[in-house]
Amino acid sequence: MSPSRRRAPVLAVIGGGAAGTLTAIASLWRTSMSVVVVEPRPSLGRGVAYSSCDPAHRLNVPAGSMSAHPGHPDHFALWAASNDPAVDGFSFPPRSDYGRYLADALSQTAADVAPGRLAHLRAQAASLQRSGGGWSIDLGPAGRLDADQVVLAVGAGPPAMPAQLPAELRGHPAVIADPWAGDALARLPQGPILCLGSGLTAVDVALSACGWSRSASVLSISRHGLRPLAHRSGGAPTWVPRLAAGRPATASGLLRAVRAEVALASARGLDWRDAVNGLRPQVPALWGALPEPEQARLAGRLGRFWEVHRHRLSPQVAARVGELERSGRLRFAAARLESVRASGDRLSVRLAECNGSRTHTVAALVNCTGAVHDVTAQPLLARLHAAGLCRRGPLGLGVACDRHGIMLDAMGRPTGLMTLGVLRRGDLWETTSIPEIRDQAFAIADALATGQRRAVGLAG
Repeated sequence: MSPSRRRAPVLAVIGGGAAGTLTAIASLWRTSMSVVVVEPRPSLGRGVAYSSCDPAHRLNVPAGSMSAHPGHPDHFALWAASNDPAVDGFSFPPRSDYGRYLADALSQTAADVAPGRLAHLRAQAASLQRSGGGWSIDLGPAGRLDADQVVLAVGAGPPAMPAQLPAELRGHPAVIADPWAGDALARLPQGPILCLGSGLTAVDVALSACGWSRSASVLSISRHGLRPLAHRSGGAPTWVPRLAAGRPATASGLLRAVRAEVALASARGLDWRDAVNGLRPQVPALWGALPEPEQARLAGRLGRFWEVHRHRLSPQVAARVGELERSGRLRFAAARLESVRASGDRLSVRLAECNGSRTHTVAALVNCTGAVHDVTAQPLLARLHAAGLCRRGPLGLGVACDRHGIMLDAMGRPTGLMTLGVLRRGDLWETTSIPEIRDQAFAIADALATGQRRAVGLAG
């Protein structure tokens, strides 16, 4: 068969949220492969992160940093401005807008550079196995898909329920196990609500509950009671720290170095945000230079402090949170869940707080503890792990990969399966935001393109 009539190799992207959509965009631009996105949702691009329809749920990264194209940093900001002229690169549009943008960017890419090379298969991947030189994907009732290459863009698993919650209460209507599952937020009851966790998800729950009901109030608890900090309005210049030259070998040494950079930024008329922004690209190298015991120390003792400085609230959301706190409708507290029992259609919850234990009666308990990063939390990854086709990443976070994002098997050998985003958290730590995921998607596409060229003798 002549090369011009040879079947185009097939890339299967499992997962059609932001990571999968960015991978599809990059692969259509950089390769000649046919791309099949396996995603049960009716539209691509939204995933869990960008499916919310509540306009109060805004991006926590400015529009100027959210482009789907690394060579066109204003791509999303211009798209958003075409719908709302008030948007610029420093704006924080609603998250639902970004989901629509990703879908539009993928459709436009397919039309411009890859007619006929993109397909959306509405199915759920159940398992994978090697088949000849490629992979066979079991899609359950939808049949089977054969692919030459596979990228897993499935994200992390749903949050785990706390051990203090009795098994008989896990189906109670006042217990919301996953606030992003289905219409969970739309079903928030009127009255007091307890959020387990005080991060971005808890803020979203408070915005929705207090926006939809005048009688709602929210108590958000976590071990330290820390809530996300706020972005500065209008943006700022990026301070570039000098840590790359030193790479401290301990968690405490890294903390001292970061504090020194914050102090230096302050002396130059900047603030901690500029130091954190400058650190972001260096985090994977700094994290990788730490021995695993020091990584565990950093994650366990300092990880939450990094998160609240790194993953910040938009100025609009921070202002609304302040209003709710001043009105007494939202409170963040350092507390621990001790017990839960049913009290009619409500819950009686006992919390260990700083001034002793107290019992609260709540209309809903919402699990905002965050996604689970262990491979056993998702059926597909659990089956791959059981078959020896993947292994846990450092500290049990995600899956172990080489530096190119190729997953390692139980013996530490590359499998050929590729991944990106949160599944690389154990290796990279900083791998959950769009700029990092986009760059990983294009790196995967470049690696696939290089493999294609080698296959036909165009590269050594």
